[in-house]
Parts: sequence; structure tokens; C-alpha cells
Amino acid sequence: MKQAQKKGEKAKQTNIDLRKVHWADVKDEDIWLLSNEHKRFGFAQVPRTLSLVINIINDIAKKKYGKAVPAGKTYFALWLHHYGEGLVRIASEAQIAYEAGYGGQRNVSTFRQHMEVLKEIGFIDFRKGVKGPMHYVLLLNPYNVMKRLRDQKDETGEKLVTDEQYAALVERVNDIGSRSELGD
Repeated sequence: MKQAQKKGEKAKQTNIDLRKVHWADVKDEDIWLLSNEHKRFGFAQVPRTLSLVINIINDIAKKKYGKAVPAGKTYFALWLHHYGEGLVRIASEAQIAYEAGYGGQRNVSTFRQHMEVLKEIGFIDFRKGVKGPMHYVLLLNPYNVMKRLRDQKDETGEKLVTDEQYAALVERVNDIGSRSELGD
């Protein structure tokens, strides 16, 4: 833990030094700083591998359904509504559908379809509540899901998560110091 903290502090100081070299005239108030000295609200804690996970979700959905199903956008929106404990409460499906990029008359139905895809491939689960059929959403550990999906194949025998994709994930978790999370 102390080693990761030192690495984080070193990276922070390096970024500050580089910012001063390249943008000497930019003041702290000109950017959003996330530190103990600068409290900011409206930020979400997301896995640093989220972009890789989103791309893999979209690829898996395309393999399973034979067409582009950008369910990764929905997954991203869920993480931005996550406050901890693995639970997301959806107060308005129309709002989160819009935030995920679904507009028009079919926004909620498209959102629900993509939620079903995320549930089917194992990234989430959901329960009915007073605000709708997907009021309570459980975000499962994406690393555990990836490990499980790595061994699964589609109807053609192609791996759902390719070796290239999984290798990129392994490399990234090593880079960010969360190797133990993947547990391979």
C-alpha cells in the first residue's frame, strides 16, 4: 500500500512539474484538480481499465448479436452513477439513457436492451424497484467477469475475449499496480 501511495505521489509531482514546463501560465483554478488541497465535486471513481472494458463489451455484443450493440456506453453511464458498494440506483431511465447517448423516441427501450446485454454477458445484474424494472443495478467486478469470459467462445468457436484484448488488460493492471485484482 505504501509503495502504491509513493508511486501515486511521484506521478502527481511529475505531472505538476511537466504542467509547469508546458503550461507555465495556467493557474490551478483553470483546471480541475483532484487532490486533498483542492476539493472538487461531481467526479466518479471508475476503474482505470474502463476504456478497455467498454471496448471488450462492445466487441462481445457484436459477436453475440451479429451487429453493433454499443452496450459499453451504457456501462460507462452506470459507472458515472456509482457511489460505491457496487450499487447504482436509477431514478430516471430516460435521463441515464440520454447520458449514455440514446436520444429520440426509443431511448429508454434501447437503454433497456443494452442493460439486458450487459446482464447476459455478466457485467451487471438488476432488480425491479418503484422507479422501474431496472431501478437497482449491481455492478459486478469487471476483472472477475473478464476472467470468466476469457474462456468462453461464440457460436463460431471464436473467443469472446481475444488473447490480444486480455493481454492489454493484463498489461494495464500491471501498469496501474492492481495486478492482484486480476488474480491470474
